[in-house]
Amino acid sequence: MPRQEPEILDGIRGPRADRIEAMRQAAERESEPAQVPVRAAQRDGTVYISKFRRYRVQVTSPADIIDPLTGRKTRGVPVCAKFDEGVWVNDAKDLKLRAQIDEFLQQNPYFGRYGTNAEFWLASEQEAAIKSAKLRQARDTLRSLPPEAVAAFMQEIRQGKDEDRELPTRS
Repeated sequence: MPRQEPEILDGIRGPRADRIEAMRQAAERESEPAQVPVRAAQRDGTVYISKFRRYRVQVTSPADIIDPLTGRKTRGVPVCAKFDEGVWVNDAKDLKLRAQIDEFLQQNPYFGRYGTNAEFWLASEQEAAIKSAKLRQARDTLRSLPPEAVAAFMQEIRQGKDEDRELPTRS
């Protein structure tokens, strides 16, 4: 028996409240800052993160050059930072160009620190801010616990004095 497609009626929509809730959730997902993917963090170059999934910053806008002798037109190719899934890696092969791109992007008015209203920032700053926030939260949690609970926790993680034992291997 062939599979039938469901009948779709034109003009029928879901309830307004459901549609508004779905739009609100989609907007929240868009506004969440991207996490640095492992493949981007391992690449050579400066890693930038944007709060938008797709973002583009044009770094240069070279003019076309016309050779006066031959009349040939050489197109000027612009350099752009195109964020994909909120991440862009400046891995230009020419180190001079890489330094110019980094300088331009870090002087851009939309560049800033992680956690501010900036539209893009350095991934290293984001990682450092998240790490320090985690440490601060762990410290505050330990300070809020009673001393007996902290002592019991420290006893659990303390290294024992027993010798290591050989585990039987499976064959």
